Amino acid sequence: PAASADKTTKEVRNLARILAEVDPSTFGLLKCRGVIKVANTKESSPWRPPHSDFKFIFNIPPQLSNPQSLRTVLLSEASYPLDERLDLAKRLASSILFVHTVQFVHKHIRPETIVIFQNEHSQIGAPFLAGFEQFRVEDGNTYRAGDNVWQHNLCKIPPNFPVIML
Repeated sequence: PAASADKTTKEVRNLARILAEVDPSTFGLLKCRGVIKVANTKESSPWRPPHSDFKFIFNIPPQLSNPQSLRTVLLSEASYPLDERLDLAKRLASSILFVHTVQFVHKHIRPETIVIFQNEHSQIGAPFLAGFEQFRVEDGNTYRAGDNVWQHNLCKIPPNFPVIML
């Protein structure tokens, strides 16, 4: 809500255009079909006016089926071969690298925003990074949003925290 609506709309549109051209099998990102702007009134208050959320719409590649979150896969307690687990990690790193290469920062990477589809090539399946409802441009402002549940905030750096580059 603290962000400029026009600037945010432009950034959403730019990210959607980039994701519309991406090759899902190469970058582990689904093709974007469009974005829906939804009014968010449930989080409003006198000091936090109503604002809009953006929902990205993605294509599912035809050869994939049975989408589930990485959290669901992890909780299933199934045993997967080490090479497939490493391949999953490499594919997710590739997805994140692509997003950073096109000068965006995904701000909501967690097991719920990684979608795994069944395929015939892997027991685990094919992972795709999703959950782009929270992102920013590389040099954009960071607005502290979310909740105060510590498990959700393990990677957040407090403002004015001294960072030492080695």
